[in-house]
Amino acid sequence: MDTQQNPEWQRQKINIIIERIGWYLTFALVPCGQPYFGLLFLIISKLASLFGREKQEQNLSSVPRLAKRTSQLFIFLLVYMYINSFFSKQPLDSLLISLAFSLVFYFYFFGSQRLAFYDREFLKTCFFLFTGGGFLVSVVTLIRYLSLSLSRAALFGGPNSLGTLIIMYTGVSLGFLLAKGKPYSYFVLLFLPASVCALLATQSRGAWLGFAGMLVILILFNYKKKIILIFLVILLLAAGLLMINPTLNERFLSIFSLEKGGNMTRIHIWQASLNMIKDKPLQGVGLGVFPDVYPE
Repeated sequence: MDTQQNPEWQRQKINIIIERIGWYLTFALVPCGQPYFGLLFLIISKLASLFGREKQEQNLSSVPRLAKRTSQLFIFLLVYMYINSFFSKQPLDSLLISLAFSLVFYFYFFGSQRLAFYDREFLKTCFFLFTGGGFLVSVVTLIRYLSLSLSRAALFGGPNSLGTLIIMYTGVSLGFLLAKGKPYSYFVLLFLPASVCALLATQSRGAWLGFAGMLVILILFNYKKKIILIFLVILLLAAGLLMINPTLNERFLSIFSLEKGGNMTRIHIWQASLNMIKDKPLQGVGLGVFPDVYPE
């Protein structure tokens, strides 16, 4: 009996290792916008479990009602996304993008939700990797920006994409470190300045505004005098860099200027979005084909 179960146990053990490698790679590489390696391991692990003899069923009754409703909402949105693809002018493209989003939601949203309720210690380790990966991205961004004398900092994509990633991993990492408390919260003193300097180096005006909004929300959820003091010091650092650097200063002052092409482009996108809502308020135009349908 033991000899018959031993190969099956070995397969399950290997599958668990592959799945954990997938989650480690996902959390470590998401800050630089490269989740594909982790997703590959997670897909391999899932396919292997489908062919396994024993299926581990988890008790979903312990999941809070809010989590269940959130999952139901996302499932509804995914189904609605597929329905919209059939009304698209390019249905094949929309369906393929919808399939990609479904994979992302299935493994990352629902998968991480399962980790949060059934393997929290492992999830904490993943968040430490996420925080370390974010800090490393900020440091590498600054090193490349200064050593290569770049006009705008970029890493694995354009400056605006990097700015969006900085907002994402900074907000999540700060919330995690503050929730963990001492001594982990002290790392905020290194993490936040690195993120702010890297964000300024991108010169992405939209990312600057988004970062400020993220900090305001973070303060509202973590209202403590020490935290507010730390954030104020960091904001003073950012303000000082904006004032002493002519390029950053000019870039900041142009945020609300309509004479800049980037700002007018955003307004045109908003106008096209309103036109789409008027034309097709329910079915939309399909995922990923908005620029082709509304080129203006």
